Amino acid sequence: MRVAGDARGDLAIVADEATFRGGERDVLYLTRKPAGQRLGRQVAIARGGRITAVAIQLDARGDALVAWARDRRVEARWITAGGRPRPVASLGSSEPAPTLALGVGSDRRATVLWESQLVDAQAAEPHVPGSGLRVDAAFAAAGGRFGTRLVLETSNSGRALLDCSRGVDGLAGVSYLGGTVPEIAWTGIQGNAFVVRAASAPFGPGQSQIVSNPTTDSCLGGVAASGTGAVALAFAENVGGRLSPFAALRGPANASFRSPEALGGPALSASQAEGVGAPRIAADPLGGRFAVVWTSVDGVTHDALSTATGG
Repeated sequence: MRVAGDARGDLAIVADEATFRGGERDVLYLTRKPAGQRLGRQVAIARGGRITAVAIQLDARGDALVAWARDRRVEARWITAGGRPRPVASLGSSEPAPTLALGVGSDRRATVLWESQLVDAQAAEPHVPGSGLRVDAAFAAAGGRFGTRLVLETSNSGRALLDCSRGVDGLAGVSYLGGTVPEIAWTGIQGNAFVVRAASAPFGPGQSQIVSNPTTDSCLGGVAASGTGAVALAFAENVGGRLSPFAALRGPANASFRSPEALGGPALSASQAEGVGAPRIAADPLGGRFAVVWTSVDGVTHDALSTATGG
């Protein structure tokens, strides 16, 4: 299940329900809850096949964009604020169990990113060391129509994405600057290390900036754009065998991100980080400040949530 909200307080919930008549088939439902009202009725937006990932966001006028991975393909669909589903868009192929990220801007501009582990056709598991990774994107201009899929990165390094993500979403991220310019980031490979890459239009192979330390593993947590034109990334980096939270900022007048800054707080050992994932980030839509939240460890007895802000 995934939930999205907008500035008015409206909510949209997307949930997957499996049926077993004649084999396993999934049905994807969308339910809305307008601010101050009760949950509305369920609307089926996808039927059939095996759905392995889903993401949702609302735009400023309340239209919902839902993206999902089904039978090694990624699809997306707009559902208007009034509840009318628009046609399903087939965005491109994927490997099993991809990580999805999407962002919406003004006038139904949208970006869908998906990152997946390349696997051998005979492999039994979707995360297989030694197989490599692929990062794809599809962009919709004003009006909501998606164009041709773009391959941002492929790698046959032999690393398994599960080693970085610990099974938690956040390998890729999208945020819109001023409602019109998509800012994207993802976890990629440089040599034999996981790195955090960021890119602005024009997108394509070789057009990204490596933001993290390229000599050690880093895993993206998220990307956010502020109301003043600044963009920030949050990610976890392996420092001496422990995962530590970092953030990097790109000012409104800058073309590149500044050097990352450590956010402080006790780091997580590899065993403590199991199932935790990377830090998360959000931006002030009007001002130039960001908030980052991550999980830290106070000694070895318990976990605690810490926050940091920067502008």
